[in-house]
Order: sequence, then C-alpha cells, then structure tokens
Amino acid sequence: MQFDKSIIEKEIIPYFSPTIKSLLQGVPTDLLCSLEEIRLRAGKPLVLKVGDDDFAINPPREVTRNLMDGYIISPEDIFRTIASISDNSLYAFAEEIRRGFITIPGGHRVGLAGQVIVENYDVKNMKNFSGICFRVAREVKGCASPLLKKISSSSGRVDNTLIISPPRCGKTTILRDLARLLSTGGDGLTPP
Repeated sequence: MQFDKSIIEKEIIPYFSPTIKSLLQGVPTDLLCSLEEIRLRAGKPLVLKVGDDDFAINPPREVTRNLMDGYIISPEDIFRTIASISDNSLYAFAEEIRRGFITIPGGHRVGLAGQVIVENYDVKNMKNFSGICFRVAREVKGCASPLLKKISSSSGRVDNTLIISPPRCGKTTILRDLARLLSTGGDGLTPP
C-alpha cells in the first residue's frame, strides 16, 4: 500500500543520524511511499523493507537489492538515532524501553534491540543498543468495517474480541480503525 512520502520525510527521517538521513533522502519516491520498515543493526547494512523485499542503500545513495553493497550501520548511527528518538532523555522513556519499543508521533513504532537488564524475572531496562527497527504506521480507513459487523450485536454492543495473527498482518491497523469506527459511531453504531 502506498501513501504520501511526506509522512516518512516529516515523521520518521528526522530521527536518524545525519548520515542515514542523507542516505534516506536519496530514496526514490515510489520506494519511499511503499516503505514498511527501516532496520538498523550495528555492523550490518541499512535495510529498507517493502513487502517481502529488502533493499539497501549504498554510499553513493543508490538503492540496491544486494544488501552487502549497502551502507553499514555504525554504533554511532545507533547512538545518535536513539538519542534523537528519546530527545536525549532515555529515562523519560524507561517504561517504553522496557516494553521493547517507543512510539513516535504519527503512531510509528521504533523497536529496540540491546542488552536487556532483568531483575526478579522482570525487564527493568535496556542498554548497549545494537538494533533499531522503525515500523511505518498507516491508516486504512474502513478496513475494520467487516470485522465490526461480526463482533457487535444488533443493539450495537461490542463483544469481547481477541485479534491474533502473525507479524505484519495488520493487527494494529485494524485495531486503530476499529477504535475510530467505535468512537465516531461509524457503520451505524452509537459511540459510547
């Protein structure tokens, strides 16, 4: 699914280290508009995920399918990107870091990988970050309409529902649209 590239340019690219920002600004519009994930792993190539395809960007800012030709992420890239996401205040995001991701404006999720600190079987913190995965959020209005009809009674009451699927199948997208429909009274339901 494609969308306006300005979402990526305004809501996601500003969080990256200067080198990665520069590389991403050279990505062709059609690829940028279809982007699902941007993956950074220290010592590995920068990866752009579009559907089932992975792309890299080489230092001359050319997109390639050969990941080994891509720009290699440095620990400094990881550090500067994490600092930008957290506005140089990791402690302010401690709860989100314990969950393993930070949600940035626009609803985009930034998954974090690093050394996990566990105390009494609870994740207390994360440090020595080694990977970051930006997941692009997209609104798909109306995608929950068929589901809404199945989980609600004729009186408009919504039944308890569990939504389960593998990763990247649209659970969050459906839940967001379902929340929108329920809060606005969409599809003939009365908002709470």
